Amino acid sequence: MSVCARNASATSLLDEIRSEIQAVDPGLPYSNVRSMTDVMDVSIAPRRFSRNLVGVFAASRCFILHWHLRIAGFKWLAEVS
Repeated sequence: MSVCARNASATSLLDEIRSEIQAVDPGLPYSNVRSMTDVMDVSIAPRRFSRNLVGVFAASRCFILHWHLRIAGFKWLAEVS
């Protein structure tokens, strides 16, 4: 069984949820209790990693292209002079 609770304030309801579950049935086990922020972080972590990796590759490619264009420009200036 899964339980999802929403809270309007920024405080955590985890302790209250645990106590209510124990009040209903003290022998009922519960595990993997976490906030929705934690659930979302785990859910989007692979996409976030891929996005960051693509960003690093794109930035390094821009740097390498800029560096090659500067060298080519210097070679062109040396040939023209």
